[in-house]
Amino acid sequence: MKQFDMIIIGGGSAGLSAAYRIARAGRRVALIDKGPVGGLCSLAGCNPKKVLVRASEVLETVRHAAEHGVITGDVTIDWERVWRRKHSFTDPVPDSTEKSLANAGVERVRGVAHFVDEQTVAVGGEEFRADGFVIATGSHPRRLDVPGADLLKISDDALELQSPPKRMVIVGAGVIAAQVTSVTSDGDSYRVEFTREGATDVRDADFVLNAAGRVPAIEELDLPKAKVQTTLRGVVVDKFLRSQTNPRVFAGGDAHGARQLSPVSSYEGRVIAQNFLQGDVREVDYATVPQSIFTTPPLASVGLTETIAKEKHQVEVRASDMTRWLLYSIAGEPVARAKIVIDSGTGRILGAQLFGVTASENIHLFALAIQFGVTVEHLKEMVYAYPTFASTIQSLLA
Repeated sequence: MKQFDMIIIGGGSAGLSAAYRIARAGRRVALIDKGPVGGLCSLAGCNPKKVLVRASEVLETVRHAAEHGVITGDVTIDWERVWRRKHSFTDPVPDSTEKSLANAGVERVRGVAHFVDEQTVAVGGEEFRADGFVIATGSHPRRLDVPGADLLKISDDALELQSPPKRMVIVGAGVIAAQVTSVTSDGDSYRVEFTREGATDVRDADFVLNAAGRVPAIEELDLPKAKVQTTLRGVVVDKFLRSQTNPRVFAGGDAHGARQLSPVSSYEGRVIAQNFLQGDVREVDYATVPQSIFTTPPLASVGLTETIAKEKHQVEVRASDMTRWLLYSIAGEPVARAKIVIDSGTGRILGAQLFGVTASENIHLFALAIQFGVTVEHLKEMVYAYPTFASTIQSLLA
């Protein structure tokens, strides 16, 4: 039986982040994954999504070019070229990741792992033993318990479309607002039946997307044999990301369900590596994690909302519709809004919500402010490059 210092189950953001750091410290590390490695973000999430979003952004810009005195002809998206461009970024990931793991001295075990006992896993007919484990198996789409659920497509399928569907139904965005009751198909199209506020409705579509959330992919691990407690949200961990019932086991990323975001998974991998190597010295902290929804334009947030902040703080709010402000008008942007939540006693930033062309970039300034206690007065006294969208923050806080 092979012995390791650390066995990592899962080759996504959390698992890779932990593997590289622990291996660099001179420990013997194995990474188990049936492949391809690289993670959801790189293969079927953040990065390919960004390619598609960028195509739509460019199309939107060109369609409004005449507002800026630039005359163009008819423009459209060549979906096949976009699809090929997406694959130029995703296809190389598994091989490059395998090479990086080999160069780091991480032993690759290909297959599906399951626990035999608290300190042993098996892959196929071979067993492996370790002093520590990281469960970083990610998540998969939640299966809906309705007739025809097998007809639903997932985000992976959507990213592989070589032409956009004319009619699309998205199942998600709140089970209270609309509850799907069945999905049927006649071979060429789909019919989705759902109830809303007690009334039954029907929609026909060429593509039905299951966007009803994701659940931890931990079913195949036989975690009871490792005495690892789980809930519907995933592995139950403490503030150091250790299992509360088996301290040999850590969990990172979607496997424990705290924040299903790739940057958070990578961060948790770093926290796990440090706590494994040095003892429990670093607690996980999500207070300053920014989030962005990459619509056109994007929506971004960080920290506390006004409602939550009022539960513990005396709060003042700076909220503005900046759509008609000079710089946004010059750029021809259709909408720009912001809401900043401030502790009225200290002037510290508690939260921010931004909506507009640079929301997903500018949100990081507020994340930095929250993490390091930067106050409103500090931000107002900064000298900003002008004319930039970031400079509007000064006016927003005035």
